[in-house]
Amino acid sequence: MKKQTINRLIQAVVVLAVVYALVSFSQGRQTDTGIAMPANLTGLRTASDKLVIETETDTVELEREGEKWFWDKKAIKKAKATEILDALEGLEFARVVSSDGSGADQYGLIGGATKSISVYEGKKRLRTIVIGGATNPGRFYAKLGGKSVIYEAEGGLLAVLEEPFSQWTETEKKAPAKTEKEETEN
Repeated sequence: MKKQTINRLIQAVVVLAVVYALVSFSQGRQTDTGIAMPANLTGLRTASDKLVIETETDTVELEREGEKWFWDKKAIKKAKATEILDALEGLEFARVVSSDGSGADQYGLIGGATKSISVYEGKKRLRTIVIGGATNPGRFYAKLGGKSVIYEAEGGLLAVLEEPFSQWTETEKKAPAKTEKEETEN
């Protein structure tokens, strides 16, 4: 090989090494590396008998009686209850974004966008998850209640909680209204 070609290859390798170092440094400043963890919510399906969901404007308490869940004595749709419990059990913390809780406002964990869900067994609170802003579809910022570590979480929990609470309850099916012809025949 010519000396000029070797020099250009060395320059290209150096440039790539510098770019790699800058990208690595930038990512290191944005996130704390480390092993992320599952939210460890397995078993809540059978242990929990009360879920308290809080938003800026609403607090909803869902209570279980046997296999059914209720909100203010109105039955929750079975599919919705299953969806909430599945989302809790499937929640995973993909990466740590702040180990000391700094920047909580930037992650939507302080203020109007914040939601939380607390899981109870009897009067004992088993776990609270504070949910912040979305990062990508199926990803959002979250932290465990009482802890300062902020994670980027993965799962369907945020999407489940964004549906209006009014659509969670079962609605009674009304009989169709009678037509004029049916009324005159009776």
